[in-house]
Amino acid sequence: MISPDSRQVTIDGKCIALTVGEFDLLSILASRRGKVVSRDELCKTLLRREYDGLDRCIDLRMSRLRKKLEDNARLPRLIKSVRSEGYMLVKQ
Repeated sequence: MISPDSRQVTIDGKCIALTVGEFDLLSILASRRGKVVSRDELCKTLLRREYDGLDRCIDLRMSRLRKKLEDNARLPRLIKSVRSEGYMLVKQ
């Protein structure tokens, strides 16, 4: 559950401590749940700059977010990587 007003995330009743950047990333994915969000769009929204194809800032933030959400990148249950496109929060 994501609470935008209090900026808190809970999974199975457990509060997950996220940085501002991680919370913002998750919020964007949640607002487009079930749809792919490109790295370019994430860079523009979160970092206010164009994605240059080499920048790994979004990937690093995603990796940290997945660890905190206990979502394995190899067998994701929450956030899927879509090759050459971006990321998608899975509909549940």
